[in-house]
Amino acid sequence: MVNNTGKTPMNKERKYRKKKRSKKYNLPETELIGMEAPQDAIELNFYTLHVKGEKPGKLVLIGDPESGKTVLMMKYRNNKGVIVRRRLTAYGITRELVKKELSLLYRNPMLLGTLMIYDFYNTLTFKANTVEATIEFLSALLEEGLSLESAYWIAGEDLEPYVGLKGGLIAGINTFGLFTTSGKVKRQLFSGGWLSRTIPFSYSISETMNSKISDSISRNEYRSDRNFVDSIQLKFPKERIDIKLPRRFSVEIKNILVHIWYVGRCRK
Repeated sequence: MVNNTGKTPMNKERKYRKKKRSKKYNLPETELIGMEAPQDAIELNFYTLHVKGEKPGKLVLIGDPESGKTVLMMKYRNNKGVIVRRRLTAYGITRELVKKELSLLYRNPMLLGTLMIYDFYNTLTFKANTVEATIEFLSALLEEGLSLESAYWIAGEDLEPYVGLKGGLIAGINTFGLFTTSGKVKRQLFSGGWLSRTIPFSYSISETMNSKISDSISRNEYRSDRNFVDSIQLKFPKERIDIKLPRRFSVEIKNILVHIWYVGRCRK
């Protein structure tokens, strides 16, 4: 159905929603065209650490090379509780902990903050036993908390003040590293249930979006002073807050999950 303006009501509704979304969430402008969805996912992941009763978020951004993952992640590097690593080992992080070189985001409960790894593939290229210890460390950090009975730290008594410590994760990996890598890297990536403890967020740049990016470059808008934001600062609460989900939203979420489950069953 077409109204008297020549536009369909659906298009009008989408346009309205887009304007309302930007105003509601106050998303800063960046030169990264079409990255609103990954940006939302990253910011929601950060905020899980500040909500009572919520598990720390664990997000894995999956995208093609040169799709903007690293550039977008780097914009959040200066926020409180963000620990940036291009690659890491369990020994290196736990050593920093026992030497008190890392500050905790919260002490009750103990929360480390968010480990942000620009390219998780590099973390899987160490020796096999080193990678196994790192995967075990990350699995514990993201779920049950650190423990003295572990393979990621030998001198367990030094780690005692950090028993139960949890933290969040945001890691980037390209589609080549996830789907086509063979050998020990792929085995480590899928071993130990680590991937099942995370939320994979996959995205791609469409031809239409590539065209928009090319147009912005031709108009000299790419990385201009007007659009470019080097650092995005989020306003976190000073202490963890208690959030209760209204019943109407919980029912809506349940219906969506039931629909996804049903569609998945039908496709099998």
